[in-house]
Amino acid sequence: MHTIFGSTMATGRFAKDSSVPLGTQEESTDDWDNEVQRMEVQSGSGIGATQQDNAATSSATKATNPNKRDKGKKRARPDHDPLVAAIKWESTKLAKAIKVAGKADNDVPADLYDNVMAFKGSFNETHLSFYHSYLVQHPHIARAFNSLSFEHKFNWVAKHIADNYPGQ
Repeated sequence: MHTIFGSTMATGRFAKDSSVPLGTQEESTDDWDNEVQRMEVQSGSGIGATQQDNAATSSATKATNPNKRDKGKKRARPDHDPLVAAIKWESTKLAKAIKVAGKADNDVPADLYDNVMAFKGSFNETHLSFYHSYLVQHPHIARAFNSLSFEHKFNWVAKHIADNYPGQ
């Protein structure tokens, strides 16, 4: 140990074992009892100073509030475990993400039928009905179709009819 720590290592009565918390002072009750007895003997014989003579005094009053917490000490809250709080927070986020990811992707715009049937004079109503059925089966295409301008919608319907019903 001397090789590792040199002369800075505590030895003898200054060394503490591993069961003693750091930053605490170990006091022997025997030493304290001996000191009290020594002071009683001195005060009883009249020789030396008494405890009242050695006591430190101050003109300032000491204000203590028993309801005020010591700011230096942090108390553990038994109802609030940081690990439990972190797990709850993450599980809430995960549950929300699962709800969003698990949502069905079959939502079609409410006005899809009206937008398709707006071409009734230009195309056969049967073809438009089949195109509407195709859009309902493919909701992502239906949402894209619904966001287009009238001219582009017309082109999409014409292409679908030309691809699926040749000669019409």
